[in-house]
Amino acid sequence: MSDKLRVLVLDDEESIRYSLRRFLKDSGFVVTTASRSEEAKALVLEKEFEAAVVDRILSDGQDGMDFVRYLKERQPDCESIVISAFPSFESAKEPLICQTFAYVPKPFRKSEICRVVQEAARQGATNKERKNSEDRSSETTVTPRNERDLPSVAGKVEQRRAIEERAEVVDTMGAAAQVLESANRGVADKEGKYLTFTLAKEDFGIGILKIKEIIGMMPITKVPRCPEFVRGVINLRGRVIPVLDLRMRFGVNAAEYTERTCIVVVEVDSGSGNLMVGLIVDSVSEVLNIKAEEIEETPAFGAKVDTDYILGMAKISGGVKILLNIDSALNVEDIARLKAL
Repeated sequence: MSDKLRVLVLDDEESIRYSLRRFLKDSGFVVTTASRSEEAKALVLEKEFEAAVVDRILSDGQDGMDFVRYLKERQPDCESIVISAFPSFESAKEPLICQTFAYVPKPFRKSEICRVVQEAARQGATNKERKNSEDRSSETTVTPRNERDLPSVAGKVEQRRAIEERAEVVDTMGAAAQVLESANRGVADKEGKYLTFTLAKEDFGIGILKIKEIIGMMPITKVPRCPEFVRGVINLRGRVIPVLDLRMRFGVNAAEYTERTCIVVVEVDSGSGNLMVGLIVDSVSEVLNIKAEEIEETPAFGAKVDTDYILGMAKISGGVKILLNIDSALNVEDIARLKAL
């Protein structure tokens, strides 16, 4: 069998299939494409894949998530990446529930999609190797056939005595272990899915449970006597939502809005309830499942630098993504102003 990782692409747009095939083949993958879900299902019965790239909405009237669920049943070790031309919290919610590897909005850059597929395919290969290892282990396990194969009573007594002798040593390590466990728990609590986006060429992430919706730029009504970073309010399906420019909130120069500029609607804790706020970002990247071992605590920058709004630093694919505590990114005065709009 080839050592190359195998990827299945399901998309009803020929241009997307062609581009993904070319991008991924150039990156060393074995690529198989399908335009319809039934065609893709037949391929799953014939071949094994480490990863699959699936369009969220297909032109044959079918939901790409139906195929994702089918793939999970037939090849549970294969990792799925869902892509969508209509990114929103609603369209991302089901992929998250089904624990897909990533959710990537269209249009995407070659480097971006190749990196995500590389990570997903490697994870798929790891899943298969782990399963094969477990299968081999279960086959070679020997079950004792009679009492002579079991430890003697005397042996058990000796084992018990040794355990008791070591108990005192273990107790002296308890305090240190508790400190380490507490630190590990703090990082583990930050593990999960994050919506990632860019600001001034830097990568950031916000916990997916804070995200309510992702929308393109729309008319913003200015509000007098607001800080410069508060751009105004929008009318989102009859609901007035304050909008702020996250670049300017973080002290970065404002930039011209482009076709990739988005408003990410988040829910923040106002102290007396939740408040919906729109955050203008340069572009939305993808939804990532970030593991605890990939997250480091925020480094100390000195007393003059406020880092309370940073949850941690995620080290992924040679880069760093800054994970935000969006509740802390907006201080009490900010929230009071926004509530008054």
